[in-house]
Amino acid sequence: MNRVRRLPARALRARLALGCAVGLLGLTPAVGAAPTEGVPAQVQRAHVVPSGKGVAIEVEGTKPTPCHRLRVLRLPAKRARVLRLRIVAVPPAGGVVCAQVLTPFSLRIAPPAGTREVRLNGKRLRLSR
Repeated sequence: MNRVRRLPARALRARLALGCAVGLLGLTPAVGAAPTEGVPAQVQRAHVVPSGKGVAIEVEGTKPTPCHRLRVLRLPAKRARVLRLRIVAVPPAGGVVCAQVLTPFSLRIAPPAGTREVRLNGKRLRLSR
């Protein structure tokens, strides 16, 4: 006789929360890899520009293929007023055929108010306000 295994309430709530986040945000969990994994994106240029009442960081670089998606990860800061970011290129789901050609990207990041320094893929950027 087959018996149905019941999950503890805590594990069930965690799975339900993850499923809701995946559904609401349109995220697709990667098979065999955490969603934050990927290859570091090649950043050729990052500079600070004025933006409204504050500043923004314009980033230009390349990703390995047109099918890779960019993800900006916020890493824990060791000091106050420092924002640590890593830009990674997340590969497409398995089975997708994509041309292996470097694809340029550009994006604009607005750091939170009070940030004095940004570390982007290990490169230090000073913000002057």
